[in-house]
Amino acid sequence: MPATPRESATAIVVPWPRWRDRWSRRSLRLRRSLASDLPALTLLQENGLRPLAEAYYPWDPHSFPETFRPEQTRIIQAGPDIVGFYQIQRRTDHLFLAELHVHSRSRGHGLGRMLLECAWAEAEAERLPLRLWVLRNNPARRFYLNTGFSDVGEGACHHIMERRPDPPHTSAKDPVLSPTRSTEAPKRSSRETYRFVIGLPR
Repeated sequence: MPATPRESATAIVVPWPRWRDRWSRRSLRLRRSLASDLPALTLLQENGLRPLAEAYYPWDPHSFPETFRPEQTRIIQAGPDIVGFYQIQRRTDHLFLAELHVHSRSRGHGLGRMLLECAWAEAEAERLPLRLWVLRNNPARRFYLNTGFSDVGEGACHHIMERRPDPPHTSAKDPVLSPTRSTEAPKRSSRETYRFVIGLPR
């Protein structure tokens, strides 16, 4: 039997999203993607990116399916529904955030920030910068600037952004690893946090 890939895992505590209306009582779960998730993720990615991308180039519906790797992709579910995902790729000297999307009906609740913090935790655990590309007309660039990213270059139609880990330091309060779990959303007044364990195969 082939050896099971080793994982580099880290725990991250992130604020619970600001759930409102019908999402407020649904369970929330972060999980690795499966090959069977591809149709749903393809539709989510197209709905989020195509309106922006077509300002610069013809949309290629085969691009995402051809580059999709389940082991690189993390999905967030609210109940049975996929409401967002990110895909992170290992490069020589950095991790590359290839995709980050939240369903249009689930935006405005903090899910995008939660996914970005999880992606950042993967990079920080490796002591590597996290890099991404964002289209020039994408308003998400302001979101990335507000979460620690800065411009390090540009392409024909996009900005290249990067966030670098802080210098290493010794802490007496290292996070305790715990299994990824699902839980019911807390009451609206709660400030409960949520702990994820995440990692990339080596």
